[in-house]
Amino acid sequence: MARKKTALVCAVLAFLSGGGYLGYQANHEAIMAEVKSALVGGVADATDARLELDGLALESPVSARADNVALYTKDGEKLGSVKTVTVRFNPLAILWNMDEPVKIVREIALEEPSVYLSQKAGGGWNIDSLLSEDESSDMSLESRISVTKGEVSLAMNDAVWQVTDVEGTLDLLADSIYEFDVTCMEGGASLGVKGRWGDASSAVVVEAKDVMVARYAPILPSEWKSYAPSGMITEGNIVLKGSADDIKVSGDVSLTDGAFRYDDIAVSALAGRVTFSPEKVGLNVAGNVMEQAVSVNGDVILDKPQTELDLNVRSDRFDLGAIPKVDLPISGTAKVDAKIVGAVDDIAVDATVKADGRAYGYDFRNLAA
Repeated sequence: MARKKTALVCAVLAFLSGGGYLGYQANHEAIMAEVKSALVGGVADATDARLELDGLALESPVSARADNVALYTKDGEKLGSVKTVTVRFNPLAILWNMDEPVKIVREIALEEPSVYLSQKAGGGWNIDSLLSEDESSDMSLESRISVTKGEVSLAMNDAVWQVTDVEGTLDLLADSIYEFDVTCMEGGASLGVKGRWGDASSAVVVEAKDVMVARYAPILPSEWKSYAPSGMITEGNIVLKGSADDIKVSGDVSLTDGAFRYDDIAVSALAGRVTFSPEKVGLNVAGNVMEQAVSVNGDVILDKPQTELDLNVRSDRFDLGAIPKVDLPISGTAKVDAKIVGAVDDIAVDATVKADGRAYGYDFRNLAA
């Protein structure tokens, strides 16, 4: 999406950069008071939001600082706050870009920012009024935004997440290209996002550790929620390449104590590693299926006319009575070692089964198939 100058960004940067330029003049305090008043009024006119700040000061001829900045909706809902905003300017650009103040900004540094995001009943967000673009201007910001000690509160689907320890940078480059490197914490999980997006070399790496799956169930696709997934992703790495219209995803996830339910089949104590790419999904996992220990390793091949399986399934002691939807007088245990191959609608199974038990009133030992 093109980074056209929103009315909010235009107002903030125009007045701050103006203050930086006029700081060479003698009436600095009067100018800063005038800038502050115009900045607050400009934000109100542009967004229906209310801006508050304790002070606005020129730190040097090429940097300005605003302290204790807070933004509220017209109804008084707090949208965010920043302990300190420091805007640093490119001193050479000041000489020939005063008609486009966004072009003189080199960096916007946010110290201890807090953002409060909440979804409304109708699906909109509390910050929607700030996101509309000013289509009458094609000026865009090309600079770095840095964050230290940031926090984000996210409320949606009757759940709240608190993202803390946000640290990182976002570089806004020409032609709607972004480079970023951000880390944060949420609910005991550590998350990191790093990469470049917007051109032919776009690639984003997402790293996650100690993620509790059930914690994020409210934001899963509706068709996934019926599976009631849980467990912990001890380590995950996801790589996204391509463009917004053609994203290719690959990576790997290590899971422990996983669980889900599919129809009448309950899977629990799931642990292992899953790799994935546009071509295939690799499985090396073990867990309990209907409370029976089962391991699966192999590949699900995706780049075929039909999805194909190449899997090894093993269980050393499977309770025959646990097989769902089979109402037969069979009991006992079986050791199963199966090879499952072929397209999903034409699967071939080559299995070795050894069983001990009782069927139709008869005992059997070392029954092999």
